[in-house]
Amino acid sequence: MKARHILLFLLVFGFIAAGTAQVCTPAIGQNQVRQQQRIHQGVQQGDLTRHEARQLKGQQRHIQKMKQQARQDGKVTPQERSQIRHDQKRANRQIAAKRHNNRDRF
Repeated sequence: MKARHILLFLLVFGFIAAGTAQVCTPAIGQNQVRQQQRIHQGVQQGDLTRHEARQLKGQQRHIQKMKQQARQDGKVTPQERSQIRHDQKRANRQIAAKRHNNRDRF
């Protein structure tokens, strides 16, 4: 009987731990994907110079690194999420500005 309770406890605890260890940041991830697609489209359409694309991709790497560091402890705090979103908004504005600054890749 005790073994059954222990097994049930471990099973329930395992599901709870798996659910909390997998930090959910779907909106942040979707923003990241969209921004990377916009950078790629800008390169393909010639809207971004090589230097601009390199800067924007570096910014995306920085945001990705921030996400990974925030997830390391298994929980993304509201402050970490706020900082990541702030940086994503800044990146979003810079992507738009660089794609529409009339500098074309030659």
